[in-house]
Amino acid sequence: MSRESRLAAAAIVALVWLNVYLCRELFFAEAWHFNSMQGSWIALARLGGGGSWWPYWDTGMPMAHTYAPLVPWVARAVHRVTGSGHHLALQQVIGAVYCLGPVTLFVLAWRLTCANRRHP
Repeated sequence: MSRESRLAAAAIVALVWLNVYLCRELFFAEAWHFNSMQGSWIALARLGGGGSWWPYWDTGMPMAHTYAPLVPWVARAVHRVTGSGHHLALQQVIGAVYCLGPVTLFVLAWRLTCANRRHP
């Protein structure tokens, strides 16, 4: 492992730790914010995860055509695995995205800049 790779790995670990520290309450606090999309995502996770048809909006539509179906599907999977409430599972999914987003951006930027150094 090269020196640059070790530095990048250390930066990734530090970035993950910092993000988890800053977002730590999202993983444990059940929040109810129905003045945003969160209420709809909780409803989609609770009611629409099993079938492929969502009958509650616009007189029915395929689940894949609802607003951002991946988030409720992942929240439903987290709910089933952990046994927590649907709203807490959604908070945990949102917290994971908040924590991994900056890490993904760092890895992308690091890979792009390292690729330019290797090939003149």
